[in-house]
Amino acid sequence: MDTGEGAMDYIEQYRLWCQKVKDQELEAELVSMEGNISAIKDAFYRDLSY
Repeated sequence: MDTGEGAMDYIEQYRLWCQKVKDQELEAELVSMEGNISAIKDAFYRDLSY
């Protein structure tokens, strides 16, 4: 498990999304990531920039 700086940031982001999700497809994707730190990190390790 990643214990480096920022580790809690992406886990906290994941948890926040899980709490606030309203879209069923997105919810299913988030549920499928549960317990998979690599998948969560890949999805939430940084903010998107446009």
